[in-house]
Amino acid sequence: MKSIFILLFCFYTTVATSYEIRIHPVNSWQEIDTKSSQKILVESFMDGYEDVPLVELNPAFESIGDVRRFYEAYFFEEYERFKNDEVLWVEAYVDDVLAGWATFELEQNETNAAYMVLLTVSPHFQRLGLGKALTFSIRERYPHLEAINLLIRKVNKKGYSFYYSLGFFDYDYNRPDNFVDRTLLTGLRWSKN
Repeated sequence: MKSIFILLFCFYTTVATSYEIRIHPVNSWQEIDTKSSQKILVESFMDGYEDVPLVELNPAFESIGDVRRFYEAYFFEEYERFKNDEVLWVEAYVDDVLAGWATFELEQNETNAAYMVLLTVSPHFQRLGLGKALTFSIRERYPHLEAINLLIRKVNKKGYSFYYSLGFFDYDYNRPDNFVDRTLLTGLRWSKN
């Protein structure tokens, strides 16, 4: 799949700024800048959950350091899954800076559907349309897809608003092999129809 380019113009009171946004499907694990990718994951999740009590994120968390270590490990779990051809990895760049990434799996038990494992956008580059572009990037590679499923933390109010704005809806989705305790998650689904 070829990279997708989006030119985004942001107008402020007296300054007009343009950004070139590029969505890039990763073909090999050697392409991934692990340090930058892990940093984006940790920063975005730490920022997204900064006001949530630790116990609501995970009853085992006792400190903010536990949260950071959890997401650092989560990154390498996902990276290993990509190295083993278990997930598809797509990156988003603003100009030439890595700004976010997402991973997907094609559903094994549902025709023409994918599971979005992870979506992460750096707090420095949010509200530029990267999350939406990454979410639907799987349809560029597989245009026949009619549904995208995901699991989201029940306490992720910003995430719900974002996904609802893209047309996702509450969906009874069960995925037992998730990295996060399933009792802390709920399902959402986007459907073409």
